[in-house]
Amino acid sequence: MTFCNHPHAFRALALLILFLPIATICFIPAGRDFASAAQLNTTIWVFGGAVSDGNGGWTSSNGLYSLDISQSWPTSSPPWTDHSVGVNSSIVEGRVRSTMQVGADAASLWVYGGNVSATLFLRYNTTTGAWSTMRLQGGIPIQGCSAVRNASGTIFYFGGQTDAVNTALKWARNDAVITVDTALGVWDALPVGNGPLGRLLHTSTLVNGTMVYIIGGAVPYNASTSILAPMDNITIYDTIDGTWSWSMTTGSQTPICRSGHTAVLTDRARCCPNVGFDGNSIITFGGQNDVLNDVWTLDVKTFLWAKPTITGSVPTTGLYGKNGKNLHIFGLRTCEPQN
Repeated sequence: MTFCNHPHAFRALALLILFLPIATICFIPAGRDFASAAQLNTTIWVFGGAVSDGNGGWTSSNGLYSLDISQSWPTSSPPWTDHSVGVNSSIVEGRVRSTMQVGADAASLWVYGGNVSATLFLRYNTTTGAWSTMRLQGGIPIQGCSAVRNASGTIFYFGGQTDAVNTALKWARNDAVITVDTALGVWDALPVGNGPLGRLLHTSTLVNGTMVYIIGGAVPYNASTSILAPMDNITIYDTIDGTWSWSMTTGSQTPICRSGHTAVLTDRARCCPNVGFDGNSIITFGGQNDVLNDVWTLDVKTFLWAKPTITGSVPTTGLYGKNGKNLHIFGLRTCEPQN
């Protein structure tokens, strides 16, 4: 028997991995989009996001939830755990369009940016359950960026936009690559060089531990105008040399331009030969250019796009979902009314 203490499903929850049903008592977070997510060992953590206020609007959430994926469970009642009880809202502000990555200690979660300007970084200790704030010298507020973390615990941030602080400007786009050494707590903004214009709601995927593949998203030119980036030209950043390169995709099929999609590098240990997942492919799902729910794979060696045959019930839409490893997708925006 399954018991849930929340009357609403976590909106458009979908997992592209089949789990066998087991009995569990579950908590289901309220539906949301623009949340941040990170996977630590066999647990996926989700923070913040935009939650319906019931009146056609939304509020910024400061909720923190975890999902244990070490055991099987029914997708209709995943075993979420709520870590939001007793959180000091004056310290842990609700955030939308933030990022979350695992720190160098392999126990902390680093939340950066979003629609806040006072405290840029939050840090959550998954061992003690305590929140703390981080004020890194030189840090600037950004929302809508993407992030990857390397093996040593350095986080690389790409794109995003911000309201400029203490200037006459009301809007600014981030074109620089921002790094944060989570072991030392050091912030740095690397030279732009020949890099591309910053994007919003794109994906960044770390390949072979050093190369970042940036896919899709929107390039903003001011606070109200943006153009979707092409999907047939993959932007690549070398985290060792600090250099940019571009590769045109191959093949006769190319996904249409989009933003707000999800992407993840396939795991060799859990690859799926029937759809060509060999550990060298990036899987993308959904996004916005109209409303999309398609699945594509990009071979990171040949840059060949392919559209695999997908079985099972595909989510109706795939807007602003977030993934852990192996493309667990949750918190999608749907076409249904938010209330």
